[in-house]
Amino acid sequence: DAFFNSSLEEIIFEQNSSLTTIPVESFKGTSSLTSVTIPDSVTSIDDSAFEGASSLTSFTIPNSVESIGSSAFEDSSLNEIIFEQNSSLTTIGNNCFKNTNLTSITIPDSVISIGADAFHNSPLEIVYISENTLATLNVDLSANSQLSYTEMSFYGSNTTVIKNINTRTKIFLENGNYTYISSDADGILTTSLIFGNDIQKVDIASVIVGTDVKSIEAGTFSGTPKL
Repeated sequence: DAFFNSSLEEIIFEQNSSLTTIPVESFKGTSSLTSVTIPDSVTSIDDSAFEGASSLTSFTIPNSVESIGSSAFEDSSLNEIIFEQNSSLTTIGNNCFKNTNLTSITIPDSVISIGADAFHNSPLEIVYISENTLATLNVDLSANSQLSYTEMSFYGSNTTVIKNINTRTKIFLENGNYTYISSDADGILTTSLIFGNDIQKVDIASVIVGTDVKSIEAGTFSGTPKL
């Protein structure tokens, strides 16, 4: 709890840092904290590390992180959590994102455990998760792949729809982020489906076309200089 209840506004670790752990309660209660840059040497974010960071709205988890502890971001103001490509994350702890402002999240394929009440009372509407991950978590894939709150600790959240991302087109962006796009009801990948999501053509680095795509609308990827 080195910075417990401090007035820190920004945390930047040098990229050549040898830090491997964000310790228990290290930034708990830092109500003025708005920006954090975690080095890719970190493998664990421990219990309550950023609990109560009420001004923190966005956070990027490096692909080196293998576990996120209990209540790590509980009672923060997160509305966006980004997992880098090729994530190593296996464990999301109890109450990890409880009482946050998350409305959607993409669970990395590497995750094998999600703790109790991990998303309790968050306004989640959509959770993107692969069929393989669902199977690993021993979740029933019946009933249109929708999960009950008790099965994955979304109790208290709004309607949570689980969508299989294995069939979707994956769009990689220059900044290292990515997003999934479904084709339309006829299996057509259209310009409006892709670029109606605040994605700019100049930002697209690469594309993996999903198995749900039967055809691609003419000119969809014209003017994308990096493809």
